[in-house]
This record gives sequence, C-alpha cells and structure tokens, in this order.
Amino acid sequence: MDTFLGTTIANIKIATLVVGVINIGFIGHSFLTISSEEAYLSAVIICFIISFLWTMAIIINLISTDTDIMKKAEMVYHMVACVFYLITLIIFFVSLVDKGKRAPYLWERIVSFLLGVGNTILYGFAGYLFYKA
Repeated sequence: MDTFLGTTIANIKIATLVVGVINIGFIGHSFLTISSEEAYLSAVIICFIISFLWTMAIIINLISTDTDIMKKAEMVYHMVACVFYLITLIIFFVSLVDKGKRAPYLWERIVSFLLGVGNTILYGFAGYLFYKA
C-alpha cells in the first residue's frame, strides 16, 4: 500500500473513480429509456465498480501490483475499459446529436459526455503507464 498511494498511477486510478462517480450522477439523472444511453450508463457503472473494487483491493493489500502478471492484468483492464468507454461514447454521441435540443436534460447529457471523454483518456493513459512499466 505504501508504494501505491501517492504514485502517478494511483492518482490516475483515483481520478477515474472520482470522474466515474460524478458521471454516474449526471447520466443517471438524465437517463432516458434509449438503448444507446443504456449502453453508456452500463459502461460507466461497470468500469466504476471494477475500478473501485480493484483499487480497494490494492489499498487493503488483498492484491499486489508489484508482479509482472498483475501489471499486465492492470494494463489489459485499463485498455479494455478505454475501448469499452470509447465505443459506448460514440453511440451516446450519436444519440445526443440525433435528439438535439428536443431531448430533456440536454446539459446533463453533454456534461456526462465530456466526463466520459475525460475518463476514456484517463483509462487509456493508465493503460499506457502500465504498458511502459
């Protein structure tokens, strides 16, 4: 735990959690019954839950990130999460543009989209850092 907290990767993982929980609030509040938004909401929740559990397991020393296998597992998870986010963000963006100004909670959906872009970048950067490690 002492080697984890305070590192760049720990800060990025915590940032993904903070952005993820805020994003869940925005997309959850503006949620409509449209399949593209269900996909995006699902991606946000799934990535948040896995990241939260993984980070808590590292903090309470259930798993160690010092081994090569765990670094590769972290890299694969963050890259898959990045791609998962990216695919659902594209679908969400198409839905956002398609509905335009007619959609209720438009600004919440736009903020949620921008938070999703930020989280996608964070997941991709975390995967890159694990790749370089």
